[in-house]
Amino acid sequence: MTSLSDNLKQVICRIAAEIRTSQGGTGLIAGQIITSVIPIEKTGIIRCDGRTLRGNGEHAGFVALVSAMQTSNPELFLTAEQYQTRLDTFGECERFSVGDDNGVTTLRIPCLFDTWHKLLFYMVVST
Repeated sequence: MTSLSDNLKQVICRIAAEIRTSQGGTGLIAGQIITSVIPIEKTGIIRCDGRTLRGNGEHAGFVALVSAMQTSNPELFLTAEQYQTRLDTFGECERFSVGDDNGVTTLRIPCLFDTWHKLLFYMVVST
């Protein structure tokens, strides 16, 4: 005979598995920002350090997905100059910047820091 807590654990595990399956298997969504107190080294998750991703590189799908949102969600984007000014002024920038490098779309991701709690910020770029 199983206890009530064992049954509850089984139900929770089954629901979590169904959620992961319905969201592509990981439970994470592309573009989602997650925090951690320790470094994360996992495929599909990168540090929010202001790096530039290329549309013909490893994260081409993510670059295409986010850059396509520029028209419908302009508040998420800054020009390259605005991005750099914000970075120089505040030490971080919470927006994206889309550019072009010889016909290849580029995407500069947010650069985020938490100096108070020492949290590390990461962005899901593939699920």
